[in-house]
Amino acid sequence: MDIGGTFVKAGLVTERGRLVGRLVHRPVDRRASGETLSRAIAAIAGEARAGRRAAAVGVAVPASVRAPEGRVVRGTSNLVGLEEFPFRARIARLTGLPCAVGNDANLAALGEARAGAARGRKNVLLLTLGTGIGSGLVLDGKLWEGSRGYGAEFGISAIRPPRGAGLGERWRLLEELVSAEAMRTWAGGSSREVFARAVRGDRRARRAVAIVHEYLGVAAMNAHLLLDLERVVLGGGMAKTGGSLARGATAAFRRICPRAYQGNLEIRVAALGDAAGVVGAALYALEHR
Repeated sequence: MDIGGTFVKAGLVTERGRLVGRLVHRPVDRRASGETLSRAIAAIAGEARAGRRAAAVGVAVPASVRAPEGRVVRGTSNLVGLEEFPFRARIARLTGLPCAVGNDANLAALGEARAGAARGRKNVLLLTLGTGIGSGLVLDGKLWEGSRGYGAEFGISAIRPPRGAGLGERWRLLEELVSAEAMRTWAGGSSREVFARAVRGDRRARRAVAIVHEYLGVAAMNAHLLLDLERVVLGGGMAKTGGSLARGATAAFRRICPRAYQGNLEIRVAALGDAAGVVGAALYALEHR
């Protein structure tokens, strides 16, 4: 299961990461209490199972999650009812299944590494490019969550904006420079609109796209030089603009990363789409049951 700000996505997934049938989409009230959310989510889990046997239930949440107890960290989510609520234990009780809870970007990274755009790779970074930037890491074939479950927050790493961008001289978060919201700052439109205008030759849009490519290349280089990655996967709404995003980021990476250290790093667009978090959550639950 993958809980967003307004919808829950759920599906039955095999142990090899294959989605059985279609995803179930149901609305969720982000203002509800932890108990109300838990009961609603358990009911959606039952709907997704459709009477089939299941070994465990995994839940991806838009928040930092304290490992290993699976509690949502206060101040990190718009699902305020889940903050410090015993969510994992409550879902396990309501469904009668072992339950595991993790950060949505982390679990999407696991899904893409095991069954998506980085299948067969052991060292993978996922960047989910939406209103902000989420990220997840798989290292040596295992999800890396850090010492407390807060790991791999590349979207809030600091970077200096380009001169003449109108953002002053102070350092900015990466997601302030490369995200759907940043595209509105650069070119006054949604990412889809800006990329389309760039193709038509709009100068402001082309500059915005070039900035996005440049800073994705920088992010990929910094992560790669630290971790020796095999693949960087780009997901989220911006990735739906097409393969040009990965090609542009790759060109920037090849230009700025020292040649001797580039290795065989590949930058790809995510393959699982809206199912990445669901698939990753299921595989995570199987591993932690």
